[in-house]
Amino acid sequence: MESRRPRLVTLFPETENIHLLKDVGMIPYILQKYYNYDSKIVCYDNGDYPYLRELTKGLKIEILEKSKRKRVKDPYEASIDDGYNYIKRHAKQIDILQIFHLSDRSLPWISLYKLLNPKGKVYLKLDANADAKNIKLHESVISILRLCNLISVETKELYEYLNQHWPLRIEYLPNGFYDFGVRENILFEEKENIICSAGSIGSHIKGHDLLIEAFCLAYPYIPGWKLKLIGSVDNPLFHTYLSEYFERNPHLKDKIIFTGKITDRPKLENEYRKAKIFCLPSRSEGFPLVFPEAGRNGCFIISSNVIPAWDITDNKRLGDIVEINNIHQLADSLIKNCNHEERLREGCKGIQDHMYNNFYWVNICQKIDSLLNL
Repeated sequence: MESRRPRLVTLFPETENIHLLKDVGMIPYILQKYYNYDSKIVCYDNGDYPYLRELTKGLKIEILEKSKRKRVKDPYEASIDDGYNYIKRHAKQIDILQIFHLSDRSLPWISLYKLLNPKGKVYLKLDANADAKNIKLHESVISILRLCNLISVETKELYEYLNQHWPLRIEYLPNGFYDFGVRENILFEEKENIICSAGSIGSHIKGHDLLIEAFCLAYPYIPGWKLKLIGSVDNPLFHTYLSEYFERNPHLKDKIIFTGKITDRPKLENEYRKAKIFCLPSRSEGFPLVFPEAGRNGCFIISSNVIPAWDITDNKRLGDIVEINNIHQLADSLIKNCNHEERLREGCKGIQDHMYNNFYWVNICQKIDSLLNL
């Protein structure tokens, strides 16, 4: 008789369509598609989910009921109770509860779930950045975390640090990419003299202002290059900044291209495919999904000195890392690497192999499956 598929619930109330192709959606989807899990995401009704029909077929979403308490103004605070109430009703029907972040809501969720379903398993994905080094765990928190069957972090540096400083076993499980079962080898000859970046353009934390200023300094030395920024510009202050920037630098108006938000996956992949360099000068990062997406499309990576940059560039073998907030150092890196055609050519194939060997969701989820079944 065929054994029942393990029922996995990813409880992440904020899930929107875009999250389905990030770790929030990819982990349950890949575990279902390749490793025989019965997966669902539990979240609020956050709009339409076209990726369910197009790219993550078979993955289910269950709508989380919102709190009816009128006094709760903070959505995050409300989500603590809403998730708690969901677990209270459904704990016995969940074999594996998968949640994100060491936070005020994850701890009560873990405690309640294990109380109601002691045989159930918990996978806590820390989704951590450098701030994790400053966390001091109280004994009460440690006792809750010991209820987890799997706790993972996304970078090697934090993996080593947390295992040395926390009295817990933390696993190294990076974020990744998925090619929907078809590997395409990107040829350097397909690429153009484009530096691209992606995300919420104008977000202070992503540092696109640093990139734009560095491009201005570098441009006299890389005159044939363009900068392409992929994503929506939602910050009104950034619009003002751009107006002033182009008043000062009118010669760059047709050299810096804003694509707007791209939700069509083939179109987005094509943008990465055409770019020789992907640059993300963030002021802080956990593990951005754009890194493996750009890398698997053969982009040389230039990043600020955030922890995941060392893993993604294989300690600068396949990219370059500059100081956070250092515009001049970033400009120097752009000049040096844009003019080093042979390094970009060699890196194009090398980084694709590096991504498939270390950051492919199918392999990452195979390890998750193994660790959950120890």
